[in-house]
Amino acid sequence: MARLRRGNGRKSSKNATPFSILLIIIAIVLAWLVSNAGWDPISDFLGLNQSPKVLRAAEGTVQVHFLDVGQGDCALIITEDKAVLIDSGEAEYADKVIQYIRKMGVSSLDLIVVSHPHSDHMGGMSQIIKTINTDRMIMPKLPEELIPTNNTFDGMIIAIEDNTVQAGTTPYGECVDIELGGATLEIFAPVPNDGFDGLNDYSIVVRLIHGENSFLFTGDIEKAAEKAILEKGFDISATVLKVAHHGSKTSSRIEFLSDVGGEYAVISVGSPNRYNHPTTDVLERLDDMHYSILRTDQAGTIVFESKEDGTLNIVRDRESADNEWRDAA
Repeated sequence: MARLRRGNGRKSSKNATPFSILLIIIAIVLAWLVSNAGWDPISDFLGLNQSPKVLRAAEGTVQVHFLDVGQGDCALIITEDKAVLIDSGEAEYADKVIQYIRKMGVSSLDLIVVSHPHSDHMGGMSQIIKTINTDRMIMPKLPEELIPTNNTFDGMIIAIEDNTVQAGTTPYGECVDIELGGATLEIFAPVPNDGFDGLNDYSIVVRLIHGENSFLFTGDIEKAAEKAILEKGFDISATVLKVAHHGSKTSSRIEFLSDVGGEYAVISVGSPNRYNHPTTDVLERLDDMHYSILRTDQAGTIVFESKEDGTLNIVRDRESADNEWRDAA
């Protein structure tokens, strides 16, 4: 009997080897999914990583997703066959952004625009570039003394080089048009001005035009850059304005808001935040000019869908309604 028990023990030991190998393979696959595909199994199990409440843009439509990334900026533009990412938020939101992009059915990005190299706008870029195939990236041209020398910026540059992304800077004071199939992306390079004291005013400003609807993305430009843009004569009129610098009092001059003449103002902001963004002054200014204000700290991720007939539909992450498209025309 003793020999029989020892025999069974030896047989179990032999069978354990293939099982152990299988466990190792499963662990390797899970590790790859977490690190390279942005998969968070715990959040998925708890139901925290739900699919977006919208489907990918249909033919002839353009979607603009203002992602909730706390006190930072991130916007995803999707047409029927193109995808553009503007900023990424802090590094801590990289996985959330990657998951969102993938769940929208986007496997590669045609263009990334880094409005300016502050971490709340580009902190997650290195991880995004490592994970999602990216064709091209555009950043603002900066004076040498303002080029960052920190790990976040260096990590992004290394990721660009390692993943052979075509990267470049925009020339001063020019407008570059990029066709997105039924839509046009106008990229305003920073306008040189002696009053620019820091990186914020060197932000790239992007205007997306689709039929009767348009969107203006302003990065963190402040009053000096707003004034320079107006003096340059760029067409900044837009249906939807991404409010500059999270609603800071240093931005959103009355003259600038008037020239935009928008219907909706989206404020990408975290709550609470130590900057007290958005400020009461900016909120009152927007209200006086009859903008409908949408904030990511209150509404979560906000999605606009522009249709060929001029209809503009909106859906928000956090609302008590049934989350179907709303006709905002």
